[in-house]
Amino acid sequence: SRPPRPNLANIASPRSPPSYLENADLGHAKPSDPKRAEQLVKKWQGVCSSAQRRSAPGGEGWRYEHLDIWLKAHDTGAYVMQAIADHRVPPDVRTFLSADRMLAFVKPDPDGVAPPSIAFGIRPIGIPSAFRRTAHRPLATEATARWSERLLEMGQVGCGLRAGAEVPPRMLQAMLEFDPSCAIDSEDVKNAFNEVDREAVADVLKREDPELYDYFMAYYQTGCLQLFRLFSGELLRLWSSVRGLIQGDALAAVIFDIVYTVLVLKPVREFYRESVVVLALHDDTYAAGCPTLLPEVSKMLKEYAAKIGLVYGDAKRKLLQLLGDHGSRDA
Repeated sequence: SRPPRPNLANIASPRSPPSYLENADLGHAKPSDPKRAEQLVKKWQGVCSSAQRRSAPGGEGWRYEHLDIWLKAHDTGAYVMQAIADHRVPPDVRTFLSADRMLAFVKPDPDGVAPPSIAFGIRPIGIPSAFRRTAHRPLATEATARWSERLLEMGQVGCGLRAGAEVPPRMLQAMLEFDPSCAIDSEDVKNAFNEVDREAVADVLKREDPELYDYFMAYYQTGCLQLFRLFSGELLRLWSSVRGLIQGDALAAVIFDIVYTVLVLKPVREFYRESVVVLALHDDTYAAGCPTLLPEVSKMLKEYAAKIGLVYGDAKRKLLQLLGDHGSRDA
């Protein structure tokens, strides 16, 4: 029912011409240098063989196991993978790779009492093509590695940290032990990946990470085809996605973390640098400090989030404080 977001075709890459706009021919993807060709074959065989087995297939029905057999049987497969990774593919191939097979997961009860049900909403998960997921696995690894420490400095613990989910509760526990009168405000964005403004994403990535910008523009510049496979095997085209990221895209998490941290988390942390601790695990955001300041922090978070199309859900908002007589600092 909402009007579609503006098309991103007017947002140009700083490099000219962008590699993803080149009308390349996959038939000429093989390198002329034999050593380079051999390196590509070994590289993509290794990437595919290390991928998780029995993962959900994309719309074309292929899994990593199918790609593994293909890459070992034909050297051409490695050259095609490199062409996809470099965005040097024909427009029709890029359109095919941007399509996603949809899965609908029911959401859990926010209060943790009832079992997951459609009454609590649906979480749409998109499964991109196995070709696209495999071709961009190295980029996902590299992007996570180069951004993890930088994002951690800005309070984002969801990118590249082992057991990152344990960081916020441990830090908040330490704060409560140091000052039992402080309170914690827990905020959660509704359907964060699916709602973030694509223009805001493109703007941030264009400034901060040209490689991720090229990837984003290659697959999100126009509407992403959404497919759904019935039990009969029939594949239906439902709609085209024009907002947000695809939850299931291997690079969606790091891209979202960058945008949310730079545009929402960072300015709030800098404003309350001396008085409130603000942390985030992806879009789950925690503010800890004097109870009288937390409404202001919550309001500022909402204002910055609204600028990029995000809304915090009231159902999951929680205000926590240790039991006791805190006087004027009672939450």
